[in-house]
Amino acid sequence: MAFIDIIDAKDVGAHNEMANTTDTMTPSVQDSPQQPAATSKQPRHIARKSDMPYPLRRINELKPGLKNYTIRACIIKKKHIGCQSVAVNLLDDSGKICAFINHEQVDKFSPLLKVDNVYHISQAQICKRKDQFKLVFTDNTTVEQYVEQCTELTDMSQECFDFISISLLEKYKEKQAVDILWIVADIIDAVPIVKGTGNGMSTRRSLMVVDMSGYKVRITLWGHMAMDFSAPIGSVIAFKGARVNSFDGRTLSASEWRLMVVNPDFPTAHALCKWYSFEGRHMEFQSFTNTASTGKSTSDPRLQLVTVAAANSLVDNVDGTIEFFHIRAAITYIQSKNFTYQSCSGKYCAGLVTKVKKSRRYRCEMCNQSLHKFKYSYTLHVKVSDGTGKIKLQCSDVVGELLFGTSANDMVKLQQQTDKVAFNEMFAAAKNKSYVFKCKITSVVNELGTSKIATAINACLIV
Repeated sequence: MAFIDIIDAKDVGAHNEMANTTDTMTPSVQDSPQQPAATSKQPRHIARKSDMPYPLRRINELKPGLKNYTIRACIIKKKHIGCQSVAVNLLDDSGKICAFINHEQVDKFSPLLKVDNVYHISQAQICKRKDQFKLVFTDNTTVEQYVEQCTELTDMSQECFDFISISLLEKYKEKQAVDILWIVADIIDAVPIVKGTGNGMSTRRSLMVVDMSGYKVRITLWGHMAMDFSAPIGSVIAFKGARVNSFDGRTLSASEWRLMVVNPDFPTAHALCKWYSFEGRHMEFQSFTNTASTGKSTSDPRLQLVTVAAANSLVDNVDGTIEFFHIRAAITYIQSKNFTYQSCSGKYCAGLVTKVKKSRRYRCEMCNQSLHKFKYSYTLHVKVSDGTGKIKLQCSDVVGELLFGTSANDMVKLQQQTDKVAFNEMFAAAKNKSYVFKCKITSVVNELGTSKIATAINACLIV
């Protein structure tokens, strides 16, 4: 069974060229509307002739040169690639394939395609790159929603996965893809981050997962998968194509285009859930942490609750690696000037925007977009103390909203009012309260050189 799991944005240009080429067809693969569908196993629900202009094919029967065909497939993922292209993951009972909608076809097809709906798709261009097949929508492609009950396309079978035990991860090379069936033992909050290219923002969330082998491992989710993850602790997750990393012994990472099924309905998942309920939740699990390779403590950063004095020492002595820590402290000062900045109005970007000269538009260099409007985001500077010392923190927009209980846009409106009483009261009310701050140490480059600061990326009020 062939699975096409990864979408590479660089492939889109190649697909545009392939979609514009003329198909070369042979009698062995060309179908006519009058020919019957393939004799292999068909999905249970067969559309009427009027519903399907061409014979119904399964995804694993598709090959380059096949032109007059229809597939019935469920959309399990949909992703925008840049500003002009869309990619979707299509699934039927034989497998999965990626389909690209290039900029010429986006306005026509993208509004029609919804995740979890089933469609008849005809005459999409079948392209081959290396050992994978992919579809490209063209002018000849047609799409119709299939409205009858078709649960077999959305119910994942255990046959779609080749699970390995977490304890075996050390036997796999870095960047290898593995299928894992796990229990969610702990969840770390999602945080926005700048992409490695420096172009745009993404989201990251980490989970600690376990299985019956007695091992635990950290897996990092990225993008929409991190944003949308809502399964509670104790959920069973079937994941296809997690990437093995050698950082900190062994960890896993998961891009947003991989296949993840929460609480799948097959026997091994039920057995794992039962084991965790009666035994697993009380166990001590082994990890792959490799302390010798780093020379530092590699325990879970969320457990590093340090004093303010120790946090100052961390900031002064960090060697360039990212350090996380927690401090429990009270706010003694909040800077009320320049506490916000004009930021990108995009959903997943918080980059600084600049006004375009002689225009009513704004430019975000981080995500490389021109915008009609901007939004305000917090960039608070506070001082906190716990009795062992004081430390300056730069607070993220998430922390700013927690401290004031409202958005940066609302705070700017208060500031612009003639009567400043309400604005000043908001700052006064946020002080002298104690929080547990989750912080990381970051480097700041300015005209004076490079300095290190502690940034509060999340916080929890102590009541």
